[in-house]
Amino acid sequence: MTISETVKQSAMEVVMTSLRKSKDGIVLSVVIHPSDIGREILTDPIGQRYMMALVPIGDDEQPNTVSGSAPAEASTTVGEPEEHRDRAATRSERSKQAYAQSSPAMKAVVRAAILCEDPLFQTWMDADDSDQAAIEVRKYCHVDSRADISKDERALRLFLELEDRFQRSRPMLEVVAR
Repeated sequence: MTISETVKQSAMEVVMTSLRKSKDGIVLSVVIHPSDIGREILTDPIGQRYMMALVPIGDDEQPNTVSGSAPAEASTTVGEPEEHRDRAATRSERSKQAYAQSSPAMKAVVRAAILCEDPLFQTWMDADDSDQAAIEVRKYCHVDSRADISKDERALRLFLELEDRFQRSRPMLEVVAR
């Protein structure tokens, strides 16, 4: 599949919510409607790299360059310096390898953290935000920390049941959220 075909297949609308600088580069926060994002992204490890193309659109869903800037030319000078991108890529690869080599219990801990960031999961758990969702997961699993899920067989079993119930409810929640 070509990059162009991949972009067309993966295109979705996002709304920028914040933009800030960090020591590693620019941090862009966006909101994506739950029905626009694939389930697989919720289980990708933290540090997973993605290709992204941002084009401003108008109310007619067509490209709009009135927002103040034309798309930047692709070059090594755009964004963070090349050595930072290399370090980020290395961190991403290490994160992927660590996740792949983790025990099923440790993978569950990672997924618990990711699920708590999911707005649909927050709604399903009747939580106001990711912090409240984390509290609810810890209560449900009878642990003081989500990391304890990997250390306690009962907590792991409870989390896996909770995750399974949520995943089975997800299609209905996505319909309601539209």
